[in-house]
Amino acid sequence: MNVLMKKTLKPGALLELNKILILLQICYFELTI
Repeated sequence: MNVLMKKTLKPGALLELNKILILLQICYFELTI
């Protein structure tokens, strides 16, 4: 799935997606504590 995403998304879009995923993980981590 990651390979497909890399082929379809531009590098900039992929970086933005990674930022969003990281932020979501941080928020989820904060909520679980």
